[in-house]
Amino acid sequence: FINGENAGLLTDSCYLQSDAQETYGYASLVNITAINLADQSIISSRCVNSAVEGLSVSRDSLYLTGTIWGANYGVREQTVIHKFNLDETGANYAATGSVTGYIGHNSDPAFKVHEHNNDLRVVTTTGNAWAGDIAHHLWILEENSGALNTVANLPNSKRPAPIGKPGEDIYAVRFEGDKSHIVTFRRTDPLYTIDLSDRLDPK
Repeated sequence: FINGENAGLLTDSCYLQSDAQETYGYASLVNITAINLADQSIISSRCVNSAVEGLSVSRDSLYLTGTIWGANYGVREQTVIHKFNLDETGANYAATGSVTGYIGHNSDPAFKVHEHNNDLRVVTTTGNAWAGDIAHHLWILEENSGALNTVANLPNSKRPAPIGKPGEDIYAVRFEGDKSHIVTFRRTDPLYTIDLSDRLDPK
């Protein structure tokens, strides 16, 4: 409704994942709608039928994130990321990618997704803190031909040290320029700083 009047359907089509089958589907449709505030008219609207739990926006981009759980709950979780470019015509699909782990809700999820110099940085978690098998991951992705591809991550074979100590969950994340600050928690609140100045070798 706009000004109390039914504006009709926002869009008559919706984005689905490329390998979607007839049995696939999610309980909600997410619409990204651009509205001209001067005359209160709808410029455009994009619909996404996917697992969407989080939203992060930069000056030129909008990211939707959601968790896809594996066959065994919490074991093979993935975070799917949809990127839309923002311009005067509204939000336009740009790329999709995924990383291992879930973003979670212990801290504000929006702060775990951050765009910087055309790279996307994401912090995820695998496992379960209560079970003692929790692990955290930092990912750096770049857009290429409709895909968000991982260019670097932590931990890795060169830098295998975990983010946080055993059993520590993440309670806050902030990105600032070439650094990421991550606060974990067990009995005290450790603060970890990650150097992102070399996008191919975070440490």
